Amino acid sequence: DLTNPVLVQTLSPLADGLDIQLVGSTLYATSESNGLVMYDLSDPANPALIDSQPIAFDRNIFWFTIEDDIVYASELGRSIVTVDVSDLQNPIVLDRIDFDERFFKLDLMGDWIYVTADNERMQVIDRRDPANLVLAMSYPFQETIVTYAAGSGVILTYEQFDNLVRLYSPVGDNPIIGATPINQTLYDFKVEEPYMYQLYMNEIRILERNAQGEFEQIGDLTTNHT
Repeated sequence: DLTNPVLVQTLSPLADGLDIQLVGSTLYATSESNGLVMYDLSDPANPALIDSQPIAFDRNIFWFTIEDDIVYASELGRSIVTVDVSDLQNPIVLDRIDFDERFFKLDLMGDWIYVTADNERMQVIDRRDPANLVLAMSYPFQETIVTYAAGSGVILTYEQFDNLVRLYSPVGDNPIIGATPINQTLYDFKVEEPYMYQLYMNEIRILERNAQGEFEQIGDLTTNHT
């Protein structure tokens, strides 16, 4: 009942980190003291900690994502670590790639991992072999970005100083492929092709990608709360 949510259980102190992911009935949670912990939520009222071998992380895990039994984890925004969790009792660290500068977001799209760095650069990592991560390319943004999203072959960034959403291609020597001006502060946005959802202070705008590859507004939702 979405109108009457009920707390059924609290997981602590093991899961005391910054990110969680639910895959099937398995909950993955970051932990400042334990790296990454896993719970069996087959019975949500009685979560069971999965007894597994410790994962050899070098630093605390800020955030992570999971795809095809591979965990892609950020160590303090300084490294990306891949972990095979196909056997939950025996997770295996596959590879680690380090960065000179801190990055603040990690996304997967196709064969690539995208991370944005403090020096206003996008780093693109080849993940076709999760046990052999390779830095494929690195290119600068025009301005410091607030947030970004990956979708259908492009990277979209919100650059507050220029107040626009800019479109980048993840390949090629000239990555900038377009830009859309924004007339007020954009807090966040999400891309689920062919749609983009933009979050403003009291409004959610819905845009659709047209035949020319540009996003056009097709609707909006007004809210009473920020």
